[in-house]
Amino acid sequence: MARGEGAEQYAASLLSVKPINTEIKTVKPKDRRNRLSVCSKLCYAIGGAPYQITGSALGFFLQIYLLDVAQLDPFYASIILFVGRAWDAITDPTVGFLVSRSRWTRIGRMMPWILVSTPFAVLTYFLIWYVPPFEQRNVIWYLVFYCLFQSMQTCFHVPYSALTMFISSEQKERDSATAYRMMVEVLGTVLGTAIQGQIVGGAPHCQTKPDVPSSINSSINSTSSVSLKETKQAYLIASGLSGTLTIPWWQWVLTRFGKKTASYFGISWAIPFMILIVSIESNLIISYLVSVAAGVSVGAAFLLPWSMLPDVVDDFKVKNPKIHGHEALFYSFYVFFIKFASGISLGISTLSLKFAGYVTGECSQPKAVSLTLKVLVSPVPVCLIIVGLLILKTYPIDEEKRQDNQKLLQEILDSETDSESETSALGSNV
Repeated sequence: MARGEGAEQYAASLLSVKPINTEIKTVKPKDRRNRLSVCSKLCYAIGGAPYQITGSALGFFLQIYLLDVAQLDPFYASIILFVGRAWDAITDPTVGFLVSRSRWTRIGRMMPWILVSTPFAVLTYFLIWYVPPFEQRNVIWYLVFYCLFQSMQTCFHVPYSALTMFISSEQKERDSATAYRMMVEVLGTVLGTAIQGQIVGGAPHCQTKPDVPSSINSSINSTSSVSLKETKQAYLIASGLSGTLTIPWWQWVLTRFGKKTASYFGISWAIPFMILIVSIESNLIISYLVSVAAGVSVGAAFLLPWSMLPDVVDDFKVKNPKIHGHEALFYSFYVFFIKFASGISLGISTLSLKFAGYVTGECSQPKAVSLTLKVLVSPVPVCLIIVGLLILKTYPIDEEKRQDNQKLLQEILDSETDSESETSALGSNV
């Protein structure tokens, strides 16, 4: 009887613990635990500005710098641009694999990569814009430091972009943080273009030819200056105002109609304006209107693909629940294809200018160069957009599947949390 009474008392003591654990679990609701503050979203978003500032400066002005400042042949300039971007594309999956294999530290698994790579990225970036004192091997100089900068930038950007999967387990909060990040990155693109544009614009203009009257020379220079100024202002309005301000609207559209539908509408929005810009003569007012309208598509192109990527990672987790720690690989391969496509486009455009007869350092270029630029600005991007939309049609994750995956992941997370709490409670009682 003594043992029976003791066993009953011990069993009763175990049973009395469960209501206490239930009350403890209700103290911290899941919504409050997963919700991000505005300050947290802004701090996360600011990290994307350096990547876009340097990327836009290199994308817009490195080709001009290599041709007109470094005085490289268009063939060597295209080799530098293509090899640099190709090398950058190769390093993306490599860094993603190494990050996924990294050990957790006191500051996380991603932060050591970000902190170590930042100073080296700054140093190599400045060396890209430095003209070496020797002329025979300056091609090697630019190629080496361009590749080194792309490597350091990859070590920063891949872990940073993969942080989206760790800042919250709630899909709505991750989409909101991505929207904040895209707004900052669009502003970073504007800053990179504006700051570097002032440096390029401050370079000496074309020198007057001695056998041409001064009045004609002044007319040519003033026309070139006004055209450059108008183009720069129109671009800044498109990217700075239209692109940035429409990102919150695109965030609402993807929430209301789904990400796939929003992608179709947002990316195809720019097609008629690309056709219009080369179909009419240059005009300041029309350039403003076209740039503002096309900037709406710029905001969609920045936000929507990055918002769809976490859905792909979640779908992989649902299908492979026993595999963990591969988030950085998904982001690295996404960045890989972006940079690889960018490298191919830069290389092809530079080679196209060479075949069209572009003359380095000359202010007057053949008519074939102007025609080549028009083809690269309008028909080629329109065809690539149409091909991309056809490929997007095969994207299997619609809004219904995304919500189902979110529910399954939440059930897995809740079961893991409950099992951990029950294990800790049983261990404390024993």
